Amino acid sequence: MGFAHPELFGSIRAHSAALMRDPPQGVNAGASAGNLAARILANVFGNPIDQKFWDLNSPFLLARKNSHLLAKTNIYFDCGTEDSYGFYRGASELDQSLNFLKIPHEFHLYPGGHSISYLLAHLEASYEFHWRVFEPAHKP
Repeated sequence: MGFAHPELFGSIRAHSAALMRDPPQGVNAGASAGNLAARILANVFGNPIDQKFWDLNSPFLLARKNSHLLAKTNIYFDCGTEDSYGFYRGASELDQSLNFLKIPHEFHLYPGGHSISYLLAHLEASYEFHWRVFEPAHKP
């Protein structure tokens, strides 16, 4: 949402975000077999995945489209290096894309998986990020 409407946000953050440049293959079969991630993707993006809708919501494409506004937005994201869904790959790719587009951001890969314990271990860092961003705005 922040990449789609950066004009509405002063800062954006994400932990272990489901970042994938391209729709995964086999969502139809996975959803039918009861795979939770595949069912979620099918419910959101269709079964088979609607490529046009995927593209409209892709942070990779939105970064390119809205690069001039995102360059003024404070962005933080992180992911665990043992994320069971492999989202660390997409997070690293987004980091590379933002660097290529010269969009300032803060990105971290930390040890850990896709779990509540990972989120809780790194939540404070993202709150600090927001605090650093918003604190100067409150000074007269």
